[in-house]
Amino acid sequence: MSKNMFLLFEKIYNKITEFLMPLGEKFFFNIFLNSEFSLMLENVILLSYQQFVDFFLLNLHSILSVLLLFSIYIGLFLNMFHYSIRYYIINLLFSFQRNPFIFKRDFFLSKNKVVFGFLTRGNYTNKYVPAYQAADTMFLLMVFLFFSLTYNVFLYQNCHYLFIDSSSLTTVINFNLIKWISYFQDSIHFGFLLDSLSWLMLLVVLSISTLVHYYSIDYMSSDPRLLTFMKYLSGFTLAMVLLVTANNFALLFLGWEGVGIFSYLFIGFWYTRTLALKAALKAVIVNRIGDVALIIASGLILHFFGTLEFKKLQVLILYLFDFKIASMTLTILNFEISIISLICFFLLIAAVGKSAQFGLHTWLPDAMQGPTPVSALIHAATMVTAGVYLIVRTSFFFEYSDTVRNMTLVIGAFTALFGSVTACYQFDIKRIIAFSTCSQLGYMFLACGLSAYNLAMFHLFIHAFFKALLFLCAGSVIHSIGDEQDIRKMGNLYIYMPITYTGLCIGFFSLAGLPFTSGFFSKDTIIELAMCKRNAFGAYAYICAVWGACCTAFYTV
Repeated sequence: MSKNMFLLFEKIYNKITEFLMPLGEKFFFNIFLNSEFSLMLENVILLSYQQFVDFFLLNLHSILSVLLLFSIYIGLFLNMFHYSIRYYIINLLFSFQRNPFIFKRDFFLSKNKVVFGFLTRGNYTNKYVPAYQAADTMFLLMVFLFFSLTYNVFLYQNCHYLFIDSSSLTTVINFNLIKWISYFQDSIHFGFLLDSLSWLMLLVVLSISTLVHYYSIDYMSSDPRLLTFMKYLSGFTLAMVLLVTANNFALLFLGWEGVGIFSYLFIGFWYTRTLALKAALKAVIVNRIGDVALIIASGLILHFFGTLEFKKLQVLILYLFDFKIASMTLTILNFEISIISLICFFLLIAAVGKSAQFGLHTWLPDAMQGPTPVSALIHAATMVTAGVYLIVRTSFFFEYSDTVRNMTLVIGAFTALFGSVTACYQFDIKRIIAFSTCSQLGYMFLACGLSAYNLAMFHLFIHAFFKALLFLCAGSVIHSIGDEQDIRKMGNLYIYMPITYTGLCIGFFSLAGLPFTSGFFSKDTIIELAMCKRNAFGAYAYICAVWGACCTAFYTV
């Protein structure tokens, strides 16, 4: 009986392996995973109890991660289209209209009596029902994410008690689902990568997106396009999830553009306002510079390395080419430029455009023309952090180019100072927080320039939550005083809105980096690391970072 059971497990294991490993990539399977995906069973008959436990737990960990990823994609897609699909099916079956429009705007006000009857029985004529369903779906996805992360932590910290060899645990899950584009002897797949960086970004994106979903239901309750707004929120989150879980540049670019499209729809959501339309166009045009730079960088990588997958590129640079690739140059106008430096330069331009660093920062303050929940999502967890994520994800390129890394340091340090000084001269509460976002993103770029990518992600994680807190509290204040945003007309907030006032204090204390707050531990470490860099770039970064922190403390008061 036990022998048959083990044979059955072996067959299931082989089927899973064949699904996750196309034939052309079996050679790279053990290379591009930092550790094995699961336990290799050579002799099923001699499988002991300990090996069986190892096999089960290791595969359960991997299967949970993959199921979580697919659940996120399916849940977000249904959030965008579930009501339209139900309306489409009901209209198709019970209406004489043979080509119902699936994206009809006010479909919950259908004049067809049969369709309207079905919608009424399902309580879908009330626009709040689909909105709360979308928010509840986000909450369930977040709970599933926390459960998966808790299981992973439990598994890693209790290896000894579970008789598991910690060195055999999967730390990276990298798999290709279906083929997308074929070129030469290779192809681009719809592939996904789940490592510590992806888990961190998923935690940030889904947590803040869930809070913004619930917040938006009440904040946008008087807006007749509430359901459209909720669809945009889910679409924006879906694009960001695609960006942070893609295992190649092509799929990352798809999420990159998706985030840009939904930011345009969000900023110009109130399209009757001229300023909102101009701000949306500015955001699209300025970000096109970064998009073109990312396309050029991807083209150079594909031409010189023959692949766009992150793990393959990392292996090629670190092991196969060793240091020879760093000496490869390209002649442009009689100047010899390192290929790695050229690729890193275009990646840096793409990151600067998306993360609103100095020179391409003008779109971010004007993005305040959109609804406040949008500001919390764009400025905290999604769009502006994509540039920092890109640099950290491609850090294996930046480590071979000291020139571009120093450029990153200089741009980040200057933006940290520039954003904080500019915020001191603003009177619009949302523009103050927007320029503070530019400043804090500068600290992240500064940390990347110092090769402290872990500190950059640490500050990104902390900044996302207290900046979302600040925007949501600011939206509460604006909503309560008749959409007034001038801070000179505000006062005595602690009397009338004590809870909001407490939230603002917590957020501003973290932003200023006061001792024993989360912002203190991340920002102070970055400043200290800049001080330890004993050269001109380190001194410049240290001075800018210190004065930027002082100005940040000033305008928060």
